[in-house]
Amino acid sequence: ISNDFDNRTRLTKLLRYKSSKSDDLTSLDEYIGRMSEDQKGIYYITGSSLESVKDSPFVEMLKKKDIECLFMTEAIDEYVMQSLTLPYEGKKFISAAKEGFELDSNIDEADVTKLEKLCKAMKNVLGDEVEKVVLSNRLVESPCCLVTGQYAHSANMQRILSAQALANSSARPPSKKTLEINPSHEIITLMYEKVEDDPNSIKDLTWLLYDV
Repeated sequence: ISNDFDNRTRLTKLLRYKSSKSDDLTSLDEYIGRMSEDQKGIYYITGSSLESVKDSPFVEMLKKKDIECLFMTEAIDEYVMQSLTLPYEGKKFISAAKEGFELDSNIDEADVTKLEKLCKAMKNVLGDEVEKVVLSNRLVESPCCLVTGQYAHSANMQRILSAQALANSSARPPSKKTLEINPSHEIITLMYEKVEDDPNSIKDLTWLLYDV
């Protein structure tokens, strides 16, 4: 077991990725060397292209807080990250697109209380399409995003599996996602004002946000 762990550690040291702070390929050791002391782990995001991950809503708060995020754009990266279940040099891997995203929340407690009603109303509209609707601490400019569970396939992985020629009914079905809403976005503020008067008034906006 120890030999397998040592071999995996040596191979992990060879990994290289572009990031939000480096256009050149960077190693995990270089990433850790640039981390602040209070950073919780190694943040990364997977996607189909460099452009899609750079502009993703999932990295908005990371950019705002000047936290580096690794950009993984090759299909093999999804399989690699599934195998990296143990921390590297004491730092755990944190997907920017899944639950378990850990950043200090700037959401005011008063906002949390009043927006719970909106979250409940949006969940009632979407029904079984989502597991839950919650307030987000990863969004800055976007009104909302859909995130997968910590141990579920990412949206990018589901895209890869669906595109495989040999995909069949035995593949794991898509997991239900969590809809995260940005409490400071003007659309969400408008929806809260509307739901206070009539919960049914947000139906169309809720489906529009979900579909986008």
